[in-house]
Amino acid sequence: MFNEPFPALKRAARAIGHSNVQTDSDGLVRHAAGNLTFSGKTYPSFAYQIYSQYTGLRDRDFAKNDRGFYIRYAGRPHDYYGAVGVGCSFRKVLNGEYPVEAFAGKIVLIGAYAAGMQDQYFTSVSHGTPMYGVEIQANIVQQLLDNAYVREMTQDMRIFLTMSVGLLTAFCLLLFRSHVSVGLSAFGAICYLLGIRILYRERMMVSPVLYVPLVVALLVIGHIAVRYFAVHREKQKMIADYGRYLSPEIAAAIADTGNVPFSLGGRRKDIAVLFVDIRNFTTLSEEFRPEKVVEMLNRYLGITTDGILRNKGTVDKFIGDATMGLFNAPVDLEDYTYRAVCAGLYMAEQSERLKNELSDEMKGRVGFGIGINCGEASVGNIGTDFRMEYTAIGDTVNTAARLEGQAGAGEVIISRKVYDRVCSRIECEDRGMVRLKGKTETVHIYRALRVKG
Repeated sequence: MFNEPFPALKRAARAIGHSNVQTDSDGLVRHAAGNLTFSGKTYPSFAYQIYSQYTGLRDRDFAKNDRGFYIRYAGRPHDYYGAVGVGCSFRKVLNGEYPVEAFAGKIVLIGAYAAGMQDQYFTSVSHGTPMYGVEIQANIVQQLLDNAYVREMTQDMRIFLTMSVGLLTAFCLLLFRSHVSVGLSAFGAICYLLGIRILYRERMMVSPVLYVPLVVALLVIGHIAVRYFAVHREKQKMIADYGRYLSPEIAAAIADTGNVPFSLGGRRKDIAVLFVDIRNFTTLSEEFRPEKVVEMLNRYLGITTDGILRNKGTVDKFIGDATMGLFNAPVDLEDYTYRAVCAGLYMAEQSERLKNELSDEMKGRVGFGIGINCGEASVGNIGTDFRMEYTAIGDTVNTAARLEGQAGAGEVIISRKVYDRVCSRIECEDRGMVRLKGKTETVHIYRALRVKG
């Protein structure tokens, strides 16, 4: 459809040009429409007709281009309105409120500044404020007068540039540590944006703004996501590995902080040590088939391990039918002596249940003896760089092992040091002074019975 000017205006006009506004796929106006053909007749653009009438020049590249050209905006919305000689209300001009001399030698465009006329558009320089059609035409006229022909980068060059920056970003992300590579990628994207801005100002060439930063952003996000899942997977593996002999809470804390206290060497630390073994295990292993003994031993180890871990201790090692547990090592633990005694009481209680759940020939013949001591010991890894074992050594550990030898089936025997720390919360029975193997002096021992109240 083609609408010509009303007759009086058409007779007064020296030439006719179309005023179509061309929007891109995203709804923004970046390009001026070229020549349009209707009913076999070609119509140049309105801006070009104004330019050619004003300058008397013809056969410009702009006129020959049927596809249009990129607009280099000289003004933003409303820059062409509101000042004498630049723009003003047409009503005031007709009423003589503006001097005629103000328009001498100027190009004057008359158009609507009203939203109801539906002649306003968002442009590449005004995403938030619409620009009226007459202002867009004014910008195009100014561009023609300035001979500001803007070149656009070819599609092949855009693809090459985007792929090159993407490859450089990928290599950067692979070669450097995450915080360095992400910083370099962001710096590269900023340099690219500054570069195309300079290229536009100095060489009047338009380069893609979105594609390269988008590719960089996607690569960085992908890199961060891959690293996150790799770290998460490694963390879960660490928790699973440490969870075999540490409580889940302690294993998770080590995985979160990355502070793994398992390097070769030791340090002095106050800890609580628990030893537990099966009474008469040698006799049982001689009487019953190996399969029966292994089944019973696995169930026993499950109880001792559960008792240590549920009280946030560390399963140090299994020594035949004995289990050694540490509390307050390798990581600090609040109220560790009390927790060790609670672990021993739990094992004693569960041993009674296990005793009744075994097969008829073993029923009633399996019991646990438990010994607990506390004090300073040397804790850390002992061995070599390629084979090491985390453990505790010292008199505190040896005494705990000897106390376990004093315990009968289902009994938890504790030292005087342990008693002094837990007697307000644990009901105990005084067993008097005993002489432990390897000790020159007698030792005061107690039997822990139950948690008070």
